[in-house]
Amino acid sequence: MVFSNNLIANSNFIHNKITNTKYTVLSFLPKNLLEQFSRFMNLYFLLIACLQLNPSLTPVNPLTTWTPLIMIFSISALKEGVDDYQRFKSDQEFNERLYTVYRTGQGSKIKCQDIRVGDIVRVEQGIEIPCDMVLLRSSDLDGTCYIQTANLDGETDLKTRTAPGLTAGLSDTEVIAFDGVVHCPQPNGQIYKFDAKLESSPDSGEFSALSSKQLLLQGTFLRNTDFAYGLAVYTGNETKIGMNKREPPIKLTKIDRQIERASMIIFIIQLSLVFLNGIVGDVVQESTMKSRHTYLVAESLSQWYHYLVIPLRMLLLMSLMIPISLKVTLDICRYMYAMFINWDLKMYSGSDGGAFAANTGISEDLGQVDYIFTDKTGTLTENVMVLKKCSISGVIFGHTDDCDDLRSDDILLNLLHNGGATTADNRQTHKSEEVVDFFRCLALCNTIVPSDERANGYPIYRGSSPDEEALVKGAAEVGIVFSGKSNDIVQIDLNGFRETFQVLHTLEFSSDRKRMSVIVQEYNGNPDEGQKPLKIRLISKGADDSMLHHCAGQEEMLQATTRHLNEFAHLGLRTLVVAYKELTVDEYRAWAEEFHQANTSLEEREGRLERCFNSIENDFTLLGCTAIEDKLQDGVPETIALFRDAGIKLWMLTGDKLTTAIQIATSCNLISCAGREALIRLEGKHKSTQELHRDIDQALRHHSDAGPQQGLSSHIDATHDSTLSVVIDGSALATIMEDRNCNERFMKLCMLAHTVVCCRVTPNQKSQIVTSIKDKGFVSLSVGDGGNDVLMIQQANVGVGIRGREGLQAARAADYSITRFSHLQRLVLVHGRYSLHRTSMVALYCFYKSIYVCMIQIFYQVLCGFSGTSLLNTFSLTTYNTLFTELPILLYILDKDIEESVVFEYPPVYQSNFGRSKSSLLNNFFPWIAKAIFQAAVTTLYCVFAFWDWESSNGLGNSGRETMSAIVFTIVMLVVQLTLALETNYFTTLNHLAVWGTIGFYFAISYVISMVPALGMYHVIHKVYGEWVFWLAITTATVACLLPLYVHKYLQTQYFPKVNESLREQSLVTTSHSSELWFPLSKLYSFFKPNHTQTPTRIYQTLP
Repeated sequence: MVFSNNLIANSNFIHNKITNTKYTVLSFLPKNLLEQFSRFMNLYFLLIACLQLNPSLTPVNPLTTWTPLIMIFSISALKEGVDDYQRFKSDQEFNERLYTVYRTGQGSKIKCQDIRVGDIVRVEQGIEIPCDMVLLRSSDLDGTCYIQTANLDGETDLKTRTAPGLTAGLSDTEVIAFDGVVHCPQPNGQIYKFDAKLESSPDSGEFSALSSKQLLLQGTFLRNTDFAYGLAVYTGNETKIGMNKREPPIKLTKIDRQIERASMIIFIIQLSLVFLNGIVGDVVQESTMKSRHTYLVAESLSQWYHYLVIPLRMLLLMSLMIPISLKVTLDICRYMYAMFINWDLKMYSGSDGGAFAANTGISEDLGQVDYIFTDKTGTLTENVMVLKKCSISGVIFGHTDDCDDLRSDDILLNLLHNGGATTADNRQTHKSEEVVDFFRCLALCNTIVPSDERANGYPIYRGSSPDEEALVKGAAEVGIVFSGKSNDIVQIDLNGFRETFQVLHTLEFSSDRKRMSVIVQEYNGNPDEGQKPLKIRLISKGADDSMLHHCAGQEEMLQATTRHLNEFAHLGLRTLVVAYKELTVDEYRAWAEEFHQANTSLEEREGRLERCFNSIENDFTLLGCTAIEDKLQDGVPETIALFRDAGIKLWMLTGDKLTTAIQIATSCNLISCAGREALIRLEGKHKSTQELHRDIDQALRHHSDAGPQQGLSSHIDATHDSTLSVVIDGSALATIMEDRNCNERFMKLCMLAHTVVCCRVTPNQKSQIVTSIKDKGFVSLSVGDGGNDVLMIQQANVGVGIRGREGLQAARAADYSITRFSHLQRLVLVHGRYSLHRTSMVALYCFYKSIYVCMIQIFYQVLCGFSGTSLLNTFSLTTYNTLFTELPILLYILDKDIEESVVFEYPPVYQSNFGRSKSSLLNNFFPWIAKAIFQAAVTTLYCVFAFWDWESSNGLGNSGRETMSAIVFTIVMLVVQLTLALETNYFTTLNHLAVWGTIGFYFAISYVISMVPALGMYHVIHKVYGEWVFWLAITTATVACLLPLYVHKYLQTQYFPKVNESLREQSLVTTSHSSELWFPLSKLYSFFKPNHTQTPTRIYQTLP
């Protein structure tokens, strides 16, 4: 319970200070280190670094591991620290705002963070609500205020909140002194639910029901209202929005899992080599080395030295096998992929803005999508609703040869305005009163708020539902104008005559009932002026499957309306059924008492209200139905056809009725003409599990040869070969999912299908469908625009939200947000494909260059008696993975295996993308290991045989190992850079500078380092740079390492080309004059694009 104006009684509640930070000044370092070392690989590198601190174990200077480890950890910690500081600044700005707060009748300006539960807060127009408050009074006499909830759900339309009857009429003085009690639930995250009641004073027994309509939520803004008083009930992080704060779900991409498996393989190889070298080293030393070189190992240390020190030295020597910089490298690459998406001007739509990547870590999954799950309304369509046609008492309007719209139907307009003078048209037998009554019900049964602004002679209507806006606007356009609303009084203008109604109750829409209703009482004049009330009526509108069976009698009209509903659905129009019910005063009073009991209940209020609503929503008199047009977005059919050619299956998950869903699916190419002929409809109405199981089995027997069996490898072929389309409604889906065997058979049927359309499905069912496909190992992408799509967006591997008229809920929950469905093709086929191609290469190259160096160290052990001595010096090992090889591979993010226009010309190339298959990175991993081992063997053997005698003959003396180290590392630097150049498809000026510039930088920095006596390379580089043998040797060694690779590359490209290689050969990459990236990098990017000669685009040959 919350006691107003009573600090002592509310002392157990928290203050209003909000905190969104992860760390404090004291906890930052230990907590951040704990988070970083919770990862296995980081813990592994820490162990290696600690072992290197022991001089008897480490073969190299500890700086070789500690330097990159500290750099990487510092970068991660700095990023976390900066992000957390930004959160702190945002919190501080909110916490220090000043509000007028009243305690025990005394008002003062205090900081937002000092507001306590039970305080009475005054909020002015345009100011953010500081905490969750029960509205007590507003500047409007009826206690109404308007709030904007864009921070919660992204909707910019205003929402109405009303003060409870106990306090709405109080004066300012009385509100400030109010000592009532709010009986409310414990803090929870249910934003749209507030089952509470307000007691006028402690133990008074006088209650007023409270719901979300009386609650002002923290984060919303007061609009169109001068001021409002509220009683603070939830504060700080216990507000509704605070309780909804969650860490975003961690999504691991398919390629991340492959990299983890590759790391484990290397770790196993590393341990095997450690033990093998330890055993071999022990045998060698015992049999030969010990007898010839007794100084190598002290006799007293032989036992523990052989069995402990040597293996540990080998482990430290080979620690570079797992690249320490891989995670940071991939993080930087992925961040840039996200920036490329944000900067893409081809996904920019004027005032709606461009694409936005909220998740910077899953771009590669965009290049591996198998299934796309899409909503319909607002995703495939514009979500701009227009009332086009209607059926009233079994007669269609707006649907003749002469007119295709209600506004051009002269018969309808004549009935509405002239009383319906008779003509030969059989529709003129229709009573004018029934037509007027139909549109009057449309104007009354809604939650629309008419604004003071006017357009075309009637107010501009604002509401959370585009359907309701279309219905009210459509009624206004034919002459029935919803002209004003003040608290619960609604005014309707009809041909210059004003009708007044009082809205007694609003039975809000729910996904279970699939309808909404209002109970109104008509007055002959203004009820505030003591005018006599007339009849009481319940008006309802909703889906046909939730309305028609509640209509009593009228069989002929029911049949005609059902027929018209099907006609509208075949035209792809959204339909709603409109009906009413006359109530006597006694019926209404009895129901109102039942409603009051349910509405003031603190337990199971929602269920009791549903039962209460259902008890009165029956025995309707059918008025007719509406048909609303929602046009397809531009480019939707072409985008779907492109995805299908790329081997991606698309499913449509919608709440619309089955016939409408089929029509829209057909018009947007989701269901092909051949698919209409092979269409399976699974409707669950009055069907048992056994009957649905039988239907599914029959379809499987008939189409079992039409497509391949389910599985990842056969999925691509199924997309092209199958013509089967499956359409299922929500009731059938619910029945199927209750039976495990039936669900498995259904999913098998879906695997065979060309496309699947699920209609009349709930948000939970959408999420279950996505989960079923995701659990089979397919990469799923969900795209939607409304709050009902959030669950499936979060459940998918990749979630895409469309910023539309239904708000930003979907966009905020998504990994990526776009403004048009057609932008999805660039997001998936261009950015996704390039990201996967680039990351696969970056990961493989990082493993390759680390294994290359480690294998040189292993081969060198043969020469040093398996003592664990390092050939490469500290400078080389410290700078190898950071200073000399990081930048060139980072700039591989600019690589393109083919021009993006080729992807649209030949979409199947999406399936042949490098890294696309389930284990492609692992399949390519072993050839890269073999490449590293070969080059390491060539480098080591060449240097040993070519320079072994040369060192002594040139008087290098004790610096012989340093000389060998310098020569080997120089060859390594040349080989790794030229290997990267070989694998690069698209050289920009930046790539040239990185690759060739790094080589030049290495020679320059080595020369400078050779001047420092303390680094062990003193004058070594100076001497070898002056020998022509050195330059000849590194040249011939590099050629020996790379020549087989270049020959293999040439033969493969010429005689066994991959699809992308063939397309690259057939096309000449041209440079666009306009930049594809957004400012500020657009000029820089276009400057560094390669300058190719512009030539006409070739026609691509058909490839196998």
